[in-house]
Amino acid sequence: MLKQQNNKINTTPFAKSPIHNFRALYENPVLLNITDIDLDLTNPGSVTKSQRNTRRSQSIRDSYDILGQIIYPIIVCKNAEHPGRYIHIDGYGRLQQLIERGEKQVRAYVFPHMNLEQRICFRETLNAAQEPFDAASIIHDLRQLAQERGLSIYNSEHVETLVRDLPERVQKHKRDIIELSRWHPDVIEKIGESYDEDPKNIGLDQVRGLGRIMTVMDKNHPNTLKNLGGLQELSKQLVQMYLDRRFSENGKSQQGIRNVTKSLKMLKSDDPYILKFFETGLSISDLEKTAKESTPNEKGIVLDGCTRFFNILANLNTKLLTEDEITALKRTNSVLHSVLSEVSV
Repeated sequence: MLKQQNNKINTTPFAKSPIHNFRALYENPVLLNITDIDLDLTNPGSVTKSQRNTRRSQSIRDSYDILGQIIYPIIVCKNAEHPGRYIHIDGYGRLQQLIERGEKQVRAYVFPHMNLEQRICFRETLNAAQEPFDAASIIHDLRQLAQERGLSIYNSEHVETLVRDLPERVQKHKRDIIELSRWHPDVIEKIGESYDEDPKNIGLDQVRGLGRIMTVMDKNHPNTLKNLGGLQELSKQLVQMYLDRRFSENGKSQQGIRNVTKSLKMLKSDDPYILKFFETGLSISDLEKTAKESTPNEKGIVLDGCTRFFNILANLNTKLLTEDEITALKRTNSVLHSVLSEVSV
């Protein structure tokens, strides 16, 4: 029975993770001098809009006031470049609380030295167990992880490889991560946590909506997109438009985003008005009006086309038809029968 359990452990999808079965050096936490611990400057908590530390700080203070100590140990790893020193991995809020109160020591679980790849996977694993999906922090970590592994965050297949070692809670947001990988690094920090409603940030629902605008521009208006500086520059502009409430002129921003997407689909490829919309700050209402006016009436197209085709067939000399023309007529006949079978006549 024990052997079967071991086999199950060995077949885990995370068996190739750089921190799989990673163990602390000691079974129990040890007491360390706080001055011997170095903060990890690659940790995104200090450079993104993550609200983790702000959200937890009061609870940590209250806990210390009631219990007179920090109950949960922090996590560090040995610093191979500086013997006798440690790199902080997890528990920033607890560590800061001790520093603010003038404490000199902290209890910590000590792990062997971790390279950057291992530190990233380790903290993302711990964060996934404690926190909702924090898009900005995860993208920041994945950019660093991609660089360490010689991969590209802009390649969707590479992104799938990168998230493979991370917990399911992160993997289930793979589509969002792939979407965000197209965005300019400067605007990623403006993306709030998935539950954050700060008006100065942008949530995942808005990210998905603005991503559809980027997709339509990339597919239908490539030259205009090029003139705007490409997808990353467009992402910066779209986020600023959102923060300036340009998508909220007639109500909720999500409806405004949908209206822009619909209008961009209706306009002809690289219509000059699209560039004008982005560069001059024209309203969404103006864009919608222009799109509707420029879109031919579908009913009129069908009637006009049928009239033209009828006149051609009425005066057709079938004896002079080439093989290509006969083939084209057969294809047209097939499509016509298919369309008529779907409508009531």
